[in-house]
Amino acid sequence: YVAQNRRCGGFHGGLRWYRNVRANWQFMRKILERRGSAKQLVEQEALMITAGLDTVLTPEMVDKYMVPYVPNLTRGNVEGAGHWVLQESSSVHTPNAEAPSVPHHARATAMLLAWLQSPRVLRAA
Repeated sequence: YVAQNRRCGGFHGGLRWYRNVRANWQFMRKILERRGSAKQLVEQEALMITAGLDTVLTPEMVDKYMVPYVPNLTRGNVEGAGHWVLQESSSVHTPNAEAPSVPHHARATAMLLAWLQSPRVLRAA
């Protein structure tokens, strides 16, 4: 796995996005100003899945920085998961001892599938 990813350039692509956030914001701000947009809004249906143990992107940050700009936002949260929720294989045990625990990535995927099949999203499609 590691050798294969090294041949493909490693994890640089994912890190470049974080390194370039300021430049992307400045670029998009200029485009919006040219279009005459005072406030940038994402008006299509959107889903934001946060992770309960994520210290990088907290639910409070979503409240402050995303909710005002995404009026049709649906939110989900995977308790017990960290920032890389889709790569994590850990599970949260359910209160019912007979029920099997569900891996974090499976819970996030279930949220995504439920959202994609929701009437709101299907109406918007």
